[in-house]
Amino acid sequence: MTHRSTKSALGWAKAQRTYATGMCLKFVRTCYSVGPQHASAAIAWNKTKYRHTSTPPKGVPVWWTGGSRGFGHVAISDGGGYVISTDTGGKGRVGRTSIKHITTSWRQTYRGWTEDINGVRVYVPSDSKPAAEVLSASAVAKMFRRGTKSNAVLTIQKALRVEVGLDFSSGPGTPGRKTKAAYQTWQRRLGFRGDDADGIPGYTSLLRLGTKRGFGVVR
Repeated sequence: MTHRSTKSALGWAKAQRTYATGMCLKFVRTCYSVGPQHASAAIAWNKTKYRHTSTPPKGVPVWWTGGSRGFGHVAISDGGGYVISTDTGGKGRVGRTSIKHITTSWRQTYRGWTEDINGVRVYVPSDSKPAAEVLSASAVAKMFRRGTKSNAVLTIQKALRVEVGLDFSSGPGTPGRKTKAAYQTWQRRLGFRGDDADGIPGYTSLLRLGTKRGFGVVR
């Protein structure tokens, strides 16, 4: 099925006045004519591949996680830090609001914007830069435990070199003792303690590292 362009998707969103409450993911994917796949915005966000933390351009999906039931939220960007969102101004109402308003008033955690939703890439940057590398947190954890050499580990080492000063010249791509110690330092910098700061990448700490150093992370 051919999806709508970002311009057409935003136009469709602006034409709506009401929409079923609590159905933000369905609303946004319908903007693009993309089919169903995930049960909540939080799950859909975790499955995205092309993520950004810059100001969202018009017509792209904008994401939050958290909320009272952990379902997260998604809306479509109207540019300049604003979005078209369901349940704005009251349940069942569609309207324009700021990213800041949803983040603070709805107590959601803002994550950024993506080029894809439900496995469909709906936006490609005009500068045609190569897509950011996307790492699987569960696969990386296994590599660290087993000492497996990989390009994913090298990506993490390069990020740790900038963030905590890791020198990985003796073992590029291999998660040895120095790399695990550097990752433990990163975990502790984020506030993790005890077993949560064991030098083995977890989803949250790896996502934070990827957000800072320009690579994507999925579970």
